[in-house]
Amino acid sequence: MDLSGIAAICALAAIPVSVLVAHWQKRAALEQAETAHRTALAQAEAAHRNSLEAAEKAHQQALEMLARQNEREVSHWSREARYAAYGLFQNALARARLAFLAEPVDEMEALLAREEVHQMYHQVVMVASDRVAELVKQLVTPIRFWMGAANPRERWDEQVAPLRRELDEAIREELQSEPEWYRSCRGNPWTRDEP
Repeated sequence: MDLSGIAAICALAAIPVSVLVAHWQKRAALEQAETAHRTALAQAEAAHRNSLEAAEKAHQQALEMLARQNEREVSHWSREARYAAYGLFQNALARARLAFLAEPVDEMEALLAREEVHQMYHQVVMVASDRVAELVKQLVTPIRFWMGAANPRERWDEQVAPLRRELDEAIREELQSEPEWYRSCRGNPWTRDEP
């Protein structure tokens, strides 16, 4: 075997070694790529989780803000509804007083005034606090049985006027203070006893 043969044999022996080295290099490169991929995936998942948490927190804050705004709007609407109902009820009481104390009493006018007070009672109890609703109920009761009453002025001054003053004070206190009754959810106003 001459030198060229030996060189050929060495060259042939070097091919599997080169293939083996290339395989090990490929394997190392694949392991590095796999490690880099896992690291990138973990970072992406962490970033995704953080962004989801931030989005959820922002969403929760937005919901809380909307709930507070809705509560303010409901409170405002409730206050306006109470104010309007109380004003209508007071006007109905004033008309009833004029009709009941007129001389001579117009029976039809007195009957209409009595019915108007009764109708306003139903509007008031839908929006009123328990205290105001009870006072309104107490006011409506003598008015419902007013017709043909002897000494109407004396009866008004004894039965209705003190309750009306108490109602005025209760309404003033309720409208000046924060509506505590609203937060306590006192129940369904439709189930309240009628006078």
